[in-house]
Amino acid sequence: MIRISVAAAAVCLLVTACGPATGINSSACRSARVESQEATDRLQAALTTQARAGGGVSREAGDALVEMSVERIERANREMNRACELGLPDTATPNTAGAPEPVRVAEPTPLPDTPNTRYVNVAMTEERSSPGGAVVNRIYRGQRLEVTDREGAWVRVTELRYDPRWVRASDLSRERPAPLEQPALAPDLMDPRIQGIPGVGEEGHNEADVRALRMASAQLLASEQCRQVEMGNRSVNRSGVYWVNCGENSNRFFTMRDGEPHFCGRNADAC
Repeated sequence: MIRISVAAAAVCLLVTACGPATGINSSACRSARVESQEATDRLQAALTTQARAGGGVSREAGDALVEMSVERIERANREMNRACELGLPDTATPNTAGAPEPVRVAEPTPLPDTPNTRYVNVAMTEERSSPGGAVVNRIYRGQRLEVTDREGAWVRVTELRYDPRWVRASDLSRERPAPLEQPALAPDLMDPRIQGIPGVGEEGHNEADVRALRMASAQLLASEQCRQVEMGNRSVNRSGVYWVNCGENSNRFFTMRDGEPHFCGRNADAC
């Protein structure tokens, strides 16, 4: 059974961490911030429904709504961290007795599909403000959506009380696409301390992207600049630029030159 407060969920929004050099002015970042707020609103509604258990709403139904809302918040926060190029807030208390153990969060139980569940079946597709309208977000292969309406070749994937987002129906399927084949990597690139790196086909990453992110992560671990890499991704605003984060309050940006990662600094503009 899930227990979570809206205040705790709101902390995940990290809106105040955005700065001029982090992608805050990009349309992708603005859209991701809206999505994060929408996800928190959904959680508030789900908690209200759960609180009415016994008054016409079963406890099981309330828990299911909360679980779905938590999944949406996690998805929204991942997208915002990628789009705004945020670091992670460094709130851990220093441990002078030794390196702290990383916190492990249990994976949520996958939600059952509904008649309206669809999955992105192409490498990348765009969410638009109306059928054929302005692009407001990009979504990637395997991402789960719930269709709420249809207009010709387009389907709406947001609830009616939220800003509309429309996707080409042909880019979605009822079945989750099979995982893509992953490259064989050297043991140091598969170090278990390297976490949060997308695989091939996830968020539009190809094999070169995956290798670059893992090589940079392995370099930081080998040089003892990081104890653990918690996530990494491509820069939204700078082509050919990547970042990884070691649980700090800013990302480490790098480019690939001559097949090796070269770190630039703590913002994409430094590259």
